[in-house]
Amino acid sequence: MMMETDAITIQNLAFQWRKDATPVLNLPMLQIKRGERVFIMGSSGSGKSTLLSLIGGVLLPQKGTVSS
Repeated sequence: MMMETDAITIQNLAFQWRKDATPVLNLPMLQIKRGERVFIMGSSGSGKSTLLSLIGGVLLPQKGTVSS
C-alpha cells in the first residue's frame, strides 16, 4: 500500500523481454519518498533503462505493480 509520503512504490515487479528469457528485473519492493534522490547504478544490460521505462509508464510490468 502506498503511503502519502511515497512518490513511487514498486511491489513484486518482474519484467522480461521475451517469454523464454530470464527476467531483466526482479524487484520485491522499492519505495522512493517524495523529495528523495535516488541514484540507479548497474552494468550495461542490468535493467536501469527498463526500470525507468516501467516507472514512467512506457512499459507495463508483466508481474507486480508500480504506483506513483
